[in-house]
Amino acid sequence: MYQGCPMVEDIDGFLDDFGLYRAETNWVGGSWGDGLYVRKAAANE
Repeated sequence: MYQGCPMVEDIDGFLDDFGLYRAETNWVGGSWGDGLYVRKAAANE
């Protein structure tokens, strides 16, 4: 079902190019969960 899906590090790297970082992670099942991404400029304001 999840074959070929990106890993969280891949998502982090992709979103970093858009000025976002993972501020919070809620691992639900050990290998999957939810991530909250925040714009870097907003975190410093």
